[in-house]
Amino acid sequence: MARTIVASSLPALDSLRIKELNLSELPNRFSVYRIILRAEQQAVEPQDIMSARVVGYLLLEFHERSHIFGDTPCASLAKWVTSMPQNQGDSEHDVIYGLGTLFREKFIRLLRTSTAPYQPPSSHPSRRSFETLEDMIGDTMEPTGKYYGSAKQRALARDGFRCMVTGMLDRSSVGGCQVLLDEAQREDINAVTVEAVHILNESTMQGIEPEGISEDTAAVNKTYHAAGAMAILESFGFSNFTEAFRKSGGVDQVWNLLSLEPNLHKNFDTLRLWFEHTQQPGRYKICLLDKLDEGYIRRNFRRPKPHVDGAPMVVEFTSQFERAPPPDPRLLALHATCARVAHMSGAAEFFDRLEWDAEEMKVLAFDGSSALLLSHLIYPFSTLEAMSYIRASA
Repeated sequence: MARTIVASSLPALDSLRIKELNLSELPNRFSVYRIILRAEQQAVEPQDIMSARVVGYLLLEFHERSHIFGDTPCASLAKWVTSMPQNQGDSEHDVIYGLGTLFREKFIRLLRTSTAPYQPPSSHPSRRSFETLEDMIGDTMEPTGKYYGSAKQRALARDGFRCMVTGMLDRSSVGGCQVLLDEAQREDINAVTVEAVHILNESTMQGIEPEGISEDTAAVNKTYHAAGAMAILESFGFSNFTEAFRKSGGVDQVWNLLSLEPNLHKNFDTLRLWFEHTQQPGRYKICLLDKLDEGYIRRNFRRPKPHVDGAPMVVEFTSQFERAPPPDPRLLALHATCARVAHMSGAAEFFDRLEWDAEEMKVLAFDGSSALLLSHLIYPFSTLEAMSYIRASA
């Protein structure tokens, strides 16, 4: 179940992976990959090496998942590489490094969160107890129900008031339904706080309220924070998502939500847990970066267990409710793509290190050694660079 992925160089042109992807049968795409590979090989600075790998691995992942995403993401990325104007004194490699930084900060971070507060779906303070699970679900799903819930509550009801992966029951829901309480006691199932998890993260799409600044300034920052990320999504052919997020409800769409217990929530947010498609629609293989996390899931897994120890664990994400569709397969595939690219390129470790620095550092250093951290922190609020790249490739 665990996926051992480490930061590594891009595959050589004659490598097995490039041959398996049949990249040479698409001359334009093959030549674009050659440009990216050359940029990685000639890079000197660690940042430039990582940036080239972000672009290269993203191209390969989009190409490999064209049966899910279609051809637009890969074709758009290839066009960006070949049509970006160079500033005076820049080489074609500098274009790759700039794109890599853009994708890391605007695209991968769109699927990654580590600082957002973890909050469960809110429970009604005077919610009555239900004798049957059907009554409890119906009261949450139907607009006429007294306790018709938010998107987060409907997602929890869709998932049977339990973690979608482990099957652990939601503590507050168990207290409100006799059937769930009986099941927890009969099957010895742990009751935990099950949390609503965004696939496309809430902090990027809605912005984080900065402390100590005016409300108007915060609103402007929220707009900048989301605009660049949404522009990249649209350029990759995912305008259906951005259009939905602009409507009422924003990122709180049921198909953008998972119900997970706290440990899995944190791993999913930091790209240490992702779900790979299988040949059966709605069924996903659990993928983890760390074997310790794998052991945790295996000990707590309440879904049908695999017959062989060490065999992949598979979960099924379905829904029988029109008002609460299952998690969108393309969003889950985007999250999986960003997870793999982040780990193979070294961006995941880069994020972890800078966030640790941000927590430990009280003030910026006078010697300029914290410039990278500062750049990372303010980059999401810059929209102009993303827009200029998109206009140039249009």
